[in-house]
Amino acid sequence: MFKISKLSTAIALHLEVLHYSSIVRDKKKFEKNKELFNTKEFENIKLNIQKNNLELSLVERITKYVQKAKPELLIMFTNKEKGFFESMFMPSKSAELTYTTKVPVLVFSK
Repeated sequence: MFKISKLSTAIALHLEVLHYSSIVRDKKKFEKNKELFNTKEFENIKLNIQKNNLELSLVERITKYVQKAKPELLIMFTNKEKGFFESMFMPSKSAELTYTTKVPVLVFSK
């Protein structure tokens, strides 16, 4: 998250972080992360929490949002902790979005 904060400050970007709510396992950690958006370092970044629609896949939800909001850039965070079989049978959502949206995608590893 701090990577995009530095990026937004360096080139004066106004960013929006899209988060789909789901069952939160660690509510304290989630609330702490939410509070970051009220600090000076994150003043150019808006947190947008959307209700999770389980009828659509994550890629479909993000694609729908991109069509509506028309952002100039999509920034995603990816988990690199996948094993061989996970990467074979659970492909990257970031990679899939690069094909389904007509918006440039910047991917950061967590």
